Amino acid sequence: MSDAGCHAWAIPRTTRDLDGAIDLRHHLVDHEAQALDASGGNICAHTAAPAAVHPVDDKDQRRLDITRQTIDQAMIISPPLVDFPQIEDAGWSAIHDALLGRISQAASVAQMQRRAESILTADKRQQKADQ
Repeated sequence: MSDAGCHAWAIPRTTRDLDGAIDLRHHLVDHEAQALDASGGNICAHTAAPAAVHPVDDKDQRRLDITRQTIDQAMIISPPLVDFPQIEDAGWSAIHDALLGRISQAASVAQMQRRAESILTADKRQQKADQ
């Protein structure tokens, strides 16, 4: 759950122990594990976990207020696209290249746009073929 700065867990298609992977994923997102994560300062996807965090002082209360306000008003949620991980990979690699000076910022944005359009166009073609 990357864009929001939260953890994400995926189970690869090649996993040898699917049941174990599913159990681990369920454990990682259950209230107890998320509450432990939240108590360390992380903002978790399990909404009850961060809500249960008690500030240690006024400064911490302000930090929690700002964080909750940011989540409520400014967080970008990844769109529900099956191919979003591919689009995200194209994006971070283009940003990485720009940060290293391999390409310009404008070229990075153009590269991300081209790759995203290519992925989405291929996805639409596949959907039509499946019909």
